[in-house]
Amino acid sequence: MLKKIFFAMLVAVAVVCSAQAGTVFMAYTNSSYETGSNWWPDGVLPTATQTAEIRQSAVLGAPVTAPNALWLGINQAASLTISGSGSFSAGGFAEYTRVGQVYSATLNLANSSTMGSYTAGAVFISHSDSVAGITGTLNVTGGGLVDTGSFLVGAGLGTGVANIVNGGVRGYDMNIYNDAGASKIFIGEFGKLEFAYNSGNEAYGSNTLAAFNTWVASGRLVTSPGRTLQYENIYGWGTITSIPEPATMLLLGIGGLLFRKRS
Repeated sequence: MLKKIFFAMLVAVAVVCSAQAGTVFMAYTNSSYETGSNWWPDGVLPTATQTAEIRQSAVLGAPVTAPNALWLGINQAASLTISGSGSFSAGGFAEYTRVGQVYSATLNLANSSTMGSYTAGAVFISHSDSVAGITGTLNVTGGGLVDTGSFLVGAGLGTGVANIVNGGVRGYDMNIYNDAGASKIFIGEFGKLEFAYNSGNEAYGSNTLAAFNTWVASGRLVTSPGRTLQYENIYGWGTITSIPEPATMLLLGIGGLLFRKRS
């Protein structure tokens, strides 16, 4: 009898472990990431040991546990917008965040939260080895931060685009691939890009200035008209921001003087 009870307990544990591992994906009830019943097959939110795959347009508007990996655009086009009080708690993202691999996908960080794979993982903005013409897009607009071990844009046949309008991206290892010819990172007036190493196809290592110069010259790192990109080495981290061009500053200064004279 004891053997039967022990065996039943082992089976129960195995079933629980099976449900908590592997890949879960959003069903089509509604767009709320934080609604457990939207997730198949478990009917609960993804755990820190699972891969969360989004196959629709989803919105995260409340704090949740970060999954082990986050996939958008694996089985169909998808998007995720993190807004309001939405955030992923620390401890997850040990593997990858993939935005656009087989289908186009978009990740929007529209609030001030921090999202990242931390030092153990990587964020891929488009990483297609088999499908040409797809686009992976990251939009940082709400003052948030993407903080990751590796930040890789546009590897493979797809196009990766990262728009850092208001907020930042910090990746220890960073590369802007140009395999498909159109991948780029845009840095706005309130945007910032930080990286300490480049081990990609140029392989500049810790020479972040050389990587910066190459990306700017090839059009892979851009900013708004009337502004220019500024590079600084801050404690070993290449830090890139957008500042007004000297001519723009001169015009602003002249305009200020004229205004003072008239007044």
